[in-house]
Amino acid sequence: MYPGCGKSALARYLVDQLLPTTEAGTTCYFFFKSGSESYRSLSSAMCSILRQLFEHRPALLSSKMLAHFKGRSTLTGSFSSLWRLFINAARQANSGDIICIIDGLDECSKDDKKKMLAALNLLYHSDSNLKTPNIRFLLTSSPFGYFKRHFQSVGKEVPHIDLVVGNQATTDQIFKHMHIVTGDMAESIRRAFY
Repeated sequence: MYPGCGKSALARYLVDQLLPTTEAGTTCYFFFKSGSESYRSLSSAMCSILRQLFEHRPALLSSKMLAHFKGRSTLTGSFSSLWRLFINAARQANSGDIICIIDGLDECSKDDKKKMLAALNLLYHSDSNLKTPNIRFLLTSSPFGYFKRHFQSVGKEVPHIDLVVGNQATTDQIFKHMHIVTGDMAESIRRAFY
């Protein structure tokens, strides 16, 4: 998907309307933004996702989980530590379904993109002991090809929607009917998650 194709609007619509947090599941989200360092950091994204998860499911904050936070001032700056906390929380019996919507992954640093893609590859790799079927991620980004190549090691096609604009007539048609296209895509994505 390319800039201006409605990725962020679609992501916001999914969070607010189609995939809201319910008793059965939690929808966590983060919107990367290029203008602010705190909105470009993968650690900030994981802190936000964990905060949302723990706010909806406070029982996940067991004494064992809380022990990770004690005396560790660097925890919030370490993606790998935050990712482990997230996986451990998701593995608990009372975690429910967890949907994470991350918008604008291309806006974070190259190193952070690599870390996120490596973590997701490990999470969804069929031989991984980290595999947790109750976690689903929806990522938006441009350009998609970079990310698609990194998911090939998972061993299956990564579901995606690609808005490639080939000519001006196509562009005009997409933008003229963006609300219809966005609604159809959102419904398709909602069905894929439930």
